[in-house]
Amino acid sequence: MKTQKNNKKPKMLKEKIIMIASSAFVMTALTVSGLYMKDKDTEKHEDNGYSIDLSQIEPAPESSPQELAFLTPSENVEQAPISEDALDYAPVEPEETEGNVPEESVAEPEPVNGGDVVIGQTLNFTAEEGLVMPTEGFVLMHYNMDNTVYFATLDQYKYNPAVIISAPEGEPVYACADGEVVSVFSNEEIGQSMILDLGNGYQVTYGQLQNLSCEVGDFVSAGEKIAEISAPTKYYSVEGSNLYFSMSANGELINPEEMLGE
Repeated sequence: MKTQKNNKKPKMLKEKIIMIASSAFVMTALTVSGLYMKDKDTEKHEDNGYSIDLSQIEPAPESSPQELAFLTPSENVEQAPISEDALDYAPVEPEETEGNVPEESVAEPEPVNGGDVVIGQTLNFTAEEGLVMPTEGFVLMHYNMDNTVYFATLDQYKYNPAVIISAPEGEPVYACADGEVVSVFSNEEIGQSMILDLGNGYQVTYGQLQNLSCEVGDFVSAGEKIAEISAPTKYYSVEGSNLYFSMSANGELINPEEMLGE
């Protein structure tokens, strides 16, 4: 038994020596391999063309303010003129400002009626102020919408919506109040006619006229001549030349004689 135990010791020693030798070999191999790879990596970085040796760069000389200033064309390389076609945008025209406006673009305001501003005339007729007699003459036929009136030319009785004022042909006809000419017309019964708007819903109609001195849109003043008496139409041939004069308030016929002055 003692002999077998003694034989085991040399065998274990031999195995231990082999293991130590193997470990030493492996360590040596790894060390050599690491050094080899490091050398290769260094060569790779030196030869890839991207390495920069900063020690070779010289600092740029300081520039004086005069050297940094913009050079005039004479100090630069000769410049060729640039055509508008070479631009990728349209040249911007200078904006017109005060003091730079062409004379032809400044328009003088035109005076209206000698420099006066025309403002729409306000018409404000009232029954209390009455009417100016529209022509010189006498009442031939009175207004009557309640009873019929005899018309000699027609030889019949009928309602009369106007005052028929007898007056010679050519006699002046006047505006009975301030008003605006709103209509000029002609028909078979009362001939050439005119309507004046007096304001506040009042209107008057003149018939049997000629030589009108105003037109639609004109404003006339009370007592102003607006026309003349014409020859009578065939509906008034027996009665003779006259002025047909009617009046309405808000579209309803009224008796103008109640407002006519003497």
